[in-house]
Amino acid sequence: MFGIRDGFDVVIGNPPYLSHDRILKDEKDYYKLHYKSFEPFADIYCYFLERSIELLRKRGSACLITSNSYLRTEYGKPLRNHILKTTQIFQIINIEDSQLFESAIVNTAIILLRNSPRIAGEKSIVVNTSYDSSENFYEFVQNSHFLYDKEDFSGIAWSLNRPEFVKIIRKIEANR
Repeated sequence: MFGIRDGFDVVIGNPPYLSHDRILKDEKDYYKLHYKSFEPFADIYCYFLERSIELLRKRGSACLITSNSYLRTEYGKPLRNHILKTTQIFQIINIEDSQLFESAIVNTAIILLRNSPRIAGEKSIVVNTSYDSSENFYEFVQNSHFLYDKEDFSGIAWSLNRPEFVKIIRKIEANR
């Protein structure tokens, strides 16, 4: 595409939100054949996120703003696994109970990642709270973030709880 053979340095996107029940059967058949993150109930932005990663050159970066549903849903599990296996997550900003877009009633996540395996010991910046639009967004991120190890992203869903809560949950689950 555009004479670029090794991938893009940067991919920035705000994919369309199209729920799984509005994706045509022949389109779903295509996604099933061509996407590792395919799930019958996945929304279309999941495939945009996977494709963004695939379009990156080695060590290229992608930043997408999407629905946050893939973080916790069963249909998001293949996408979460793909992200963990193929990328280094720099930042996830999960906006709960706040609408960033007037025209879309959807909780939003912003993910910034690099197309390279995670470096041991490197942490990700995570924000997991609601946002007041009167607040400066940069200051909101600076004041609300915490750090995650790659292992903190494991589990059935990415709860994005603070690391101290993740440790408590792991202890409880280990004693079951």
